[in-house]
Amino acid sequence: MAYRASLKASGLEVVSPEGETRPLDAGMVARLAAEASRPLTLRELEGANFDDSPVLIVNLATVAAFGLQAAVLVDHRRFPANLSVDGLEPGEEIGWLGRRVAMGDAEMEVVSRCERCLVITRDPDTTLATPELLRVLTDAHETCMGVYCRVKTPGRVAAGDQVHLV
Repeated sequence: MAYRASLKASGLEVVSPEGETRPLDAGMVARLAAEASRPLTLRELEGANFDDSPVLIVNLATVAAFGLQAAVLVDHRRFPANLSVDGLEPGEEIGWLGRRVAMGDAEMEVVSRCERCLVITRDPDTTLATPELLRVLTDAHETCMGVYCRVKTPGRVAAGDQVHLV
């Protein structure tokens, strides 16, 4: 979790916790595997590099409300997503299930809620664990945060684009 990645014209670059920047290649994968104490492989499956659906949307208001329930300030980065939306009511995205939403030039079908794992217990900056967060999420939200979407009309989505129910 302490590594950061960015897409450059030359490919994916990875920045280590020490600030070293390297391309994502076999050497970097070996380093990550050694740190994770388990085998890792680098693979590219065009159109298939996602957990459940190609797009995961998280409502920042839902994350903030969850922080109030947990009685701690919760960084939204604990809930990685393709798109983070703001300006909605907490939980509003759950009402999108089975519907379509449009953002920018894209249209997506909202297919399911996203069940979260232990990753949310780790602080994105320090990686320190707060296990009680998963317990609160389980009790208050059935372990879910965010909604999965399938792309119906591909298109560009940019910061500031509004979300519209179709």
